[in-house]
Amino acid sequence: VFAYRSIQNLTLANVTILGVASGLAALTRAAFVGFFPLLLLVVGWMRWKEGKRNIGYLIVAGVIYCLVLLPWTVRNFDIHGTLVPVSSWGGNFLLIGNNPFATGTWSVNDGFEAWHKNKANEHGVSDISTLSEIERGSLNRDIALEYILSNPLHALQLAAKKAFIFWIYPITNSDSNVPLQAVAVASDFALLIPAAIGFVASWDKRRRLLPVYMAALFFFVMQLVLHAEARYRLPIVPLLCLLFGFGSAIVADPKKLKAFLDVRRQRLMCVASVASVVLVYLFTGWLFLQGSI
Repeated sequence: VFAYRSIQNLTLANVTILGVASGLAALTRAAFVGFFPLLLLVVGWMRWKEGKRNIGYLIVAGVIYCLVLLPWTVRNFDIHGTLVPVSSWGGNFLLIGNNPFATGTWSVNDGFEAWHKNKANEHGVSDISTLSEIERGSLNRDIALEYILSNPLHALQLAAKKAFIFWIYPITNSDSNVPLQAVAVASDFALLIPAAIGFVASWDKRRRLLPVYMAALFFFVMQLVLHAEARYRLPIVPLLCLLFGFGSAIVADPKKLKAFLDVRRQRLMCVASVASVVLVYLFTGWLFLQGSI
């Protein structure tokens, strides 16, 4: 919200709240560490395109963001003896999502521990338990990158599975409550159908909605690289709700709906978007009935 306000009205109050909120978000979820600098770049670029060249306050937002992170970063340096802005678990998450026993989620299939031990031995580590948190993360990152580079096809297959989990199937193998699964899937379906219509309806405003699209893409790509879980979709749910609002407003008003569908390009895009959602969910239901998920 305050990023959008900063595009139109760059004030000290706006950027202060933006910097503080982003810093707290990063302390809550490490993925926001990389998101906020990217958001500042997008906001600055959008202001620049509109002829608003006074972007100094965005630097203030960045400074405030760093100040919010500073106490925790100092704490990490005091404990680990190296620069760790928020979390040292990036390498661990990368390995969980990229190995021959990966499932696309936080869990791995049987055989991972033995494989991991052998890979550690190849890197000169005979006992992983003796490593520090930083050393283990670094080792796991190296092992994961080696696996991705040497097995690109499997890495792409895992990425496709993570995309499916992230966008479509909200319950992973840690849950077995079938009624809960049904409610969650039905709720997502009900959200995505109007959101697909809203996406088409707002296409002409795509430049103004760039931060929304950028946020959705950023968090999506993060899970493709690491591993996916239903809860990792939470940062983009408010963004989907915005598109849901656009779409619902059109569907609820017969005049708006008729005017919307009278435009051939919008009609074709709408049919393609809605059909894609329906087909994917039919496929998901078929996989569920087959016992594959």
